[in-house]
Amino acid sequence: MSKPLAPSTMQAATEIRRRRPRIGKARLHKLLYYVQGYHLAWNGHTAFDDDIEAWHERCSGRPIRR
Repeated sequence: MSKPLAPSTMQAATEIRRRRPRIGKARLHKLLYYVQGYHLAWNGHTAFDDDIEAWHERCSGRPIRR
């Protein structure tokens, strides 16, 4: 079974912000981090092609860090 085309973290963040316009930056990053982890655990591949990093105080997808 081939891996389906994955959205970028920026595309996912844009969709989340569209649905939840008042979401905070830290909560958005955390949500993307959890989506990546759960998707990897359940489906065997990542949800996003971009790397998501976990830091001591927060997590971040490189393209949306700004």
